[in-house]
Amino acid sequence: MPLTFAVLWSIRWFWLADSNQDKIEHFISAEATDVAYSDISQSGFPNRYDVTIRDLSISENGAEVFYSSIAQIMRLAYREDHFVAAFSNNVGILGQQVSAEQNRASIVKQQNDVTRIVWEAKGIELKGATSIEHAQVAIVILPDSNEIDTYIQLEEVAHNGVIQHDTLRLKIKASLSSRPDLSTLRSAFHTINSQLTDLKITDPVMPQHTVVVADIAELMKLADDFPLINVVSN
Repeated sequence: MPLTFAVLWSIRWFWLADSNQDKIEHFISAEATDVAYSDISQSGFPNRYDVTIRDLSISENGAEVFYSSIAQIMRLAYREDHFVAAFSNNVGILGQQVSAEQNRASIVKQQNDVTRIVWEAKGIELKGATSIEHAQVAIVILPDSNEIDTYIQLEEVAHNGVIQHDTLRLKIKASLSSRPDLSTLRSAFHTINSQLTDLKITDPVMPQHTVVVADIAELMKLADDFPLINVVSN
């Protein structure tokens, strides 16, 4: 009986392996001319599907948005609703080099169809001698909703080794003209760029301190009002 189960499980793993990799390739590459990578492979037998993407580069309108020499997208073989993504310790974000440890994200589609994406990293080094001991970004997308909620928390923000802020928090509510389409990476970018109607920025420590702006460019102008924006924009 154990041998029969092992054989059936092996057949199942290899049967679904191509489908799993195809879905990931479709998500990052479909309809996109500005996503590139040098190689993609899959391992993890018998309990996981681990897809490794090398030299992943994502650009928008000719400007690099994200680069990682290695990106891994992993899930357990028996769970199709929970992925873990891990990135190299040195990544490019909006053209800037960022170093971090334990640089990873969790993507979960819950039973109530709520999509929850949580990215976190430790030992983050930014340009200008700014460091962050721990950062977490949580994105919540409700079903049948035109809004995306983002929660950001930074801990032990230092400049030249001197801690400037113990904890910084920010909540951003993005309102869209239609439901966000996250079926592919390209459609997700299109959703933010073309369907954004406004951003509502709130300091959770002072909920009364709320500002509404029309686009992401205006968000960067609020550095004097929200210390967290000042840290990530400099």
